[in-house]
Amino acid sequence: SFRIGSCCNAKNQCANTLVNTHNAAIDAVLNQKGYIAQRQGIDMRFRVNDLSVLKLPRVDVTIVLANLLDNSMEACIQMPESERWVSVQILYGQGLLSISIINPSRPVQIVGGQIATTKPEPLLHGYGLRNVGDILDRYHAEYTFLFENGRFIFTVDWPDINN
Repeated sequence: SFRIGSCCNAKNQCANTLVNTHNAAIDAVLNQKGYIAQRQGIDMRFRVNDLSVLKLPRVDVTIVLANLLDNSMEACIQMPESERWVSVQILYGQGLLSISIINPSRPVQIVGGQIATTKPEPLLHGYGLRNVGDILDRYHAEYTFLFENGRFIFTVDWPDINN
């Protein structure tokens, strides 16, 4: 579990941060989702390294992370309070962004590479993972998601772009 640190900006206004990757866009998403998770009684654990050299477009990376974290928190809310946790690992090295998100989940059906939504009005839902897949496919990223032993696991190796 990450400890809350204190981060001050140039005007000496301090904000508590859960995680610092040295990438402002990714930090914004991770901290926002981390605080939402805390309020929902979810223990969101981060393992990250320095993402400051990442060249992938911020908008694509943040859409992917926000969708994956939203999905993991939605799954956790359906679990007993003692089983509400999300493991988030985001590591950069050798031109590859490796993301792993694991959370407890009720059993999910994966059909044709998609998760069958359990929400009412299924036509309005189930696009999050499809959006993630569309973005990752554009970059020829290798990703897998599966349900195993009461856990939902999403992993991706996402090649960085060379400017």
